[in-house]
This record gives sequence, structure tokens and C-alpha cells, in this order.
Amino acid sequence: MSGEKIQIISQGYDNEDFINTGEKEKPAGKFRITYSGSFFNFMTPEYFLKGLRKAIDLKPEIEERIEAMFLGLFPPEYEELIKKLKLEKVVTLKGYLNHGDCISYIKSSDALWFMIGESKWSYMISTGKLFEYIGSGKPILACVPDGSAKNLLRQYGNSLICSPGDINLISENIIRLYEIYESKNPLKYDESFREKFERRKLTSELAGLFNKILSLPG
Repeated sequence: MSGEKIQIISQGYDNEDFINTGEKEKPAGKFRITYSGSFFNFMTPEYFLKGLRKAIDLKPEIEERIEAMFLGLFPPEYEELIKKLKLEKVVTLKGYLNHGDCISYIKSSDALWFMIGESKWSYMISTGKLFEYIGSGKPILACVPDGSAKNLLRQYGNSLICSPGDINLISENIIRLYEIYESKNPLKYDESFREKFERRKLTSELAGLFNKILSLPG
């Protein structure tokens, strides 16, 4: 099929979600990095948690100044890993929340963690959650393989990217995000790129495509 006959409209985010939702409270002076979503199959918090432990070992003073928050169902075996790594004071598990509360916690966060595990089809994955993360305008620690999501995050710019299982680089990136937070000198990103994925804009593009199709000669 000719490329001229194919037009792809991506997933996106609803800016009204961020406008109409307040922020959840956050402990004063704490850097909060948040993950929103579930874990299954090759989606695992294992390497992030080990990277967090290593970041604290490398920079012990951040232990009292950092909070890693998980929104969504959290498997019991990883709760055991949190205990094994002695991260109970650092990790907060909120369990399942409605969408509005998730947005509120995302808004109150200083950074977001995103991951896609290694699998045969990983290069094709770019989840709806990623577009919501981009819509928030927050810095993203992205642990992803090569593929669609990685390309999107590079274009976004407000992200630190590493491989899903690279514990050393995960720890370095956590420390870097904390230092950026402390310096109050955020990463720069392209606002116009973020706005491309607002759902009203995407809906307008879809309507324009339908109009174009309807105007073609029968």
C-alpha cells in the first residue's frame, strides 16, 4: 500500500485532566519520583528498586530527601524486595487509585518513572501512559529498549533514558534528577512537541482526515 494512503494518529493526553485536577500533598523538601501503572510479565520494578538502593548508597544524604511512589497494584514479591533492599522509608505504595487521583499525584511529583521491559516486541510499544507523562510536562526517567517509546522520549527532551536493566545508569539518573530538583534548574523541553499530543488537537486531525476522505471523488 502506498505511504500516501496511510496516516497515523497517535495516542495522546487530555489537558483538561491536568487543568481540572488539584495536586496531592507532598512532604516539604522531598523529591518525589512516581510510577503510575501495573506490573506484569516483563514489566518489573526490580531494576529501578535496585538502582534506587544504589543511588542511596552512593549519596546517603538523599535517603531522607527522596520518595519513590507507586500508583497501582503492586505484586507482593516486589514488596518483599523493598524490605530486602531496606527501602521501606523511601518507597510509598498507594495501591489502586482512580484516574483523577493518579493525575493529582503525577502533578505533585518532581519526576516520573517509565519502563518497558525487554521482549521480542518491545520496540513496537508506546503506551498510553507515556503520552500522559509527556502531557504532564514532568521530567521522565525512562528505562526502555530501542524502539518507538525511546524515539518519542528523545524528541520530548525532558527525559533521562537508559536500558531497562541498567542498574548503574538508573542510579546515576536518579541522583541527577534529584540534583536537578535541588538546583531548581529543570531540564529544557520542546513545549510545541508536547502540545502535539493533546487530544483536542488529535481529534481535529482525525476530523480533517475524514473530511478529506469524504471529499474524494467516488
